[in-house]
Amino acid sequence: MKKYPYMITGALAFVAFGCALFGDGAKITGLITGPNVFVSSNDVVPGTFRKITVADLPSPTAPARVGGFGKSPAPQAGAMPA
Repeated sequence: MKKYPYMITGALAFVAFGCALFGDGAKITGLITGPNVFVSSNDVVPGTFRKITVADLPSPTAPARVGGFGKSPAPQAGAMPA
C-alpha cells in the first residue's frame, strides 16, 4: 500500500517528460531506416540511430530437412569433401 504514491509519482513524471518531448517537437536526428540499417559496426557513427521494421528484415526461408531431425543429408553423387 505504501508503494502506490511512489508508483503514481513516477508514472506522472514519465508522462510529463513524454508530453514535454512531444510538445517540443523533438526529432531524432541521424535516423537510418530501410536496408541501410544493416551495416558493419565499423561504419557506425556516434549519434546515429537505426530503426529496423518488419519490412526491412529478409524473408524467412524454410530450412532444408533431409533425413529427419539431427541427421545429416546424404552426400550428392560425385561430391568431394571440402
